[in-house]
Amino acid sequence: MTHFFPYSFDRLERDQGLFNGPSPVLLESCSFSDLAMLLCGNKRKTSEIEFGAHQVILVANEEAIEKLPAELQVGLVMTIFEAKGLEFDDVLLYNFFKDSPADKEWRVITEYLNELIGQHQNRTDEPSEALRTIDLDNLSSSSRPRPLKFNSDEHKVLNSELKYLYTAITRARVNVWIFDEDEVKRKPMFEYFRCLSLVKVIQPEIVNKAGVSELDAMFVEQSTNAEWIKRGDYFLKNKLWLVAARCYQRANDEKKEFLARAHHQAIEAERLREVPHKMREEFLVSAALFLQCEKRKMAVNCLYNAKEFGLLAKLLEKLGEVCRTTCSFSLTLIVVCD
Repeated sequence: MTHFFPYSFDRLERDQGLFNGPSPVLLESCSFSDLAMLLCGNKRKTSEIEFGAHQVILVANEEAIEKLPAELQVGLVMTIFEAKGLEFDDVLLYNFFKDSPADKEWRVITEYLNELIGQHQNRTDEPSEALRTIDLDNLSSSSRPRPLKFNSDEHKVLNSELKYLYTAITRARVNVWIFDEDEVKRKPMFEYFRCLSLVKVIQPEIVNKAGVSELDAMFVEQSTNAEWIKRGDYFLKNKLWLVAARCYQRANDEKKEFLARAHHQAIEAERLREVPHKMREEFLVSAALFLQCEKRKMAVNCLYNAKEFGLLAKLLEKLGEVCRTTCSFSLTLIVVCD
């Protein structure tokens, strides 16, 4: 980003950690079965993938969530945009390049890498912080991406894509795993990561080698119900209703799950004001969910927004907290306490 788009963001001082953490893990395999094997761990007794409350799968957009394999949908799944400002112990970045709107634009990374290689080969014996260490052994000369000269007008999409990539990687407190099925689109950035020794690379033949202890249960973590509830409260506070609902579901806390889903339904209904009949349906669903978790005030608001004044009057009458209605069903609502 500092090379291609130096004026598109505010520069801060370089972060300095107290100690070195593990390098991000780059999975060279394009096979989902290999990824599943790593996630399960070689010593797992079942093929089910387990995810903890502090682990997340990050994808590029909402469409990518819908295409996610069922094996991964049991974990917390979020778009990178949703994850902005949040932190997790472990992050799996899944198919970022495959689902990226950038295509050939990624090849400008190869052009930039070639510039760094040239600097590396022409450097003197004097140390220089400006020159990065390049591992030339990581260059796959026979199948390198074709470099593309950067054009700030034609390659604007990389500005946002590089920012999303940075955001995704920096959501992790401990571990990052990067997996992508599009070998062509991912190649320039994967090569860049390898040559600058920024990642630990896991080759396909290592995945398929039985008894490799360092790969056992790489992403496997179990959390208690209390941990899932605490994590759900965290997401609820950040208004990530569906993610919170998934946490409460994992904790078997039905009441809190209904609360999170009710909030989500209400937000969806608000977005449908141009389609009144669909808005009404969404608010009715939301009202029912709020009632199931004993949030009567919120249910009243939903029925009012749905213009279901008959149901609203009955509910308020049942609760014993209703004012008189006018003949036109124009209601003056008093504050309904929980």
